[in-house]
Amino acid sequence: MDAALGIGDRPQTPAHGWSPASAAPLRRCAGRFGLVIHHVTIAVSDLERSATFYDALFAALGWRRHTDSAERVGWGISKPWFFITHGEERQVTAGNGRVCFSASGMAAVKGAWESALQAGGTDDGEPSKRPELGTSYYSAYLLDPDGYRLEVAVET
Repeated sequence: MDAALGIGDRPQTPAHGWSPASAAPLRRCAGRFGLVIHHVTIAVSDLERSATFYDALFAALGWRRHTDSAERVGWGISKPWFFITHGEERQVTAGNGRVCFSASGMAAVKGAWESALQAGGTDDGEPSKRPELGTSYYSAYLLDPDGYRLEVAVET
């Protein structure tokens, strides 16, 4: 388990699944290749009720609230990775939310957005700075062919 994992390699885990020791090679691999999932956002019908639920869930995982406003709440360990938003902007249904993929730079954000549009995606927000999400935040939004909302982002 001390050797770094290559792409596609899987660590050996105990019969019951995940353990801190089995996750160590994945952390080393993520550090080498970068994280692919930047963050996840889901829409909820009752922000306060859902925030209470996720507070309990994430506290057990060692996560804490980092973002707390009338529009959204976000949790993580050292920074927020999982967000909930009030569902007024988008209809609240199971599966409705957003997955954000990390990019290596602004050119990669634009390139991924353009490639996805050419492959059948729909524009849902062209690449640009998003100061409301952070002073160094740059992202693009799109819908996949089934209508799932995706984002590609980088913090420069």
